[in-house]
Amino acid sequence: SYSITMQTNTMQSMQRNQQSAADVIIVHDKKEEHRHCDDPSPFVEDEDIDTSATELFMGLIHRRYVKSMVGAIHGVSSVGALVLGHVVFFAKLTGLWGQEVTAATGTGWASTLIFSMFVCNLVSSGIVALFFWNKVQSWKAGTTPTKDLGISARQMQNANRGRGVVTLILHSVYPLAVTTLPTHVLNDGSFSAALAVLMLGLAAHVYILLKDYFKPLFMIFGAFHVGLAASIARYGSVGALSAAHPDLLDYVELDSAYIILLVQHGFLLYYLHSRRLITKDFLRKHARQHHLAFVSIFGVRNVVRAWHGWPALPAPMIPQAASLVAFPLLSLAYLIFGKSVMYFFLRTKKPSS
Repeated sequence: SYSITMQTNTMQSMQRNQQSAADVIIVHDKKEEHRHCDDPSPFVEDEDIDTSATELFMGLIHRRYVKSMVGAIHGVSSVGALVLGHVVFFAKLTGLWGQEVTAATGTGWASTLIFSMFVCNLVSSGIVALFFWNKVQSWKAGTTPTKDLGISARQMQNANRGRGVVTLILHSVYPLAVTTLPTHVLNDGSFSAALAVLMLGLAAHVYILLKDYFKPLFMIFGAFHVGLAASIARYGSVGALSAAHPDLLDYVELDSAYIILLVQHGFLLYYLHSRRLITKDFLRKHARQHHLAFVSIFGVRNVVRAWHGWPALPAPMIPQAASLVAFPLLSLAYLIFGKSVMYFFLRTKKPSS
């Protein structure tokens, strides 16, 4: 009986193998037949098609196509903001266009360039916030490892979100509102209060994202709009603030162009590195040189503004402007004198016996 059972099992196994081989041949023949028919589309089996709801945007379009489309829009708008940011910064820094030329002027190619800079900046940063928030890098270009800074990768990612995404949205809100909205809306107290609250909320979000990394960066990326919101509250409306300080928008546009060109340049380098188009050493060197050059230029400009008494600024905005003057000077003083003093004490300190 044992031998009969073995023979039976062997025959059943051979039959199954023959059936499997026949199935493979049939599928192969179907593919060959489909390949030679009039329909040029490839042969795809049903199980290869993923139509699950999680893969479809609004139940209609595959998410990868949506991401590809918004990714392309983000790339174009980000590069546009970067290029226009440099153009607007140098034009306003040198006074080439004059203080009377702003995005709100509404006439001339210079006003169009300024307005386009803010639109491109808002579109690119808004896309990152909506579609690529979790893709923001969790490392920095510096040579000091994140763990040596005493922060986690998540905290570093939040810092990059704060100074690279939210702050760009924040720096576009006020200029676009003043440029696009009619006068009666800007003179409305309720709208102005809502705009001030929005800027305060975005600035607070910037601080929350930055606080675990380096709190003083908030003076650069968020404090400006705290003073601007306080100025709106003081004057009662955006229209009243603009009437009392007609050169304020020019000041805001220059400060925004400075932030836009720095941040967009940095994140362009991050993107090129993620695509293995540049090395990390090139990223660090180029980012350091670019940032140092523009920080120095903007620092000198702030000193000149301080010398003339910040005529364009309302009182609530002066403390932040003063910090932009004091911080670079204190940093320079530390680099020149602080290390020298430290070296002197180290040389004169007697070794302990």
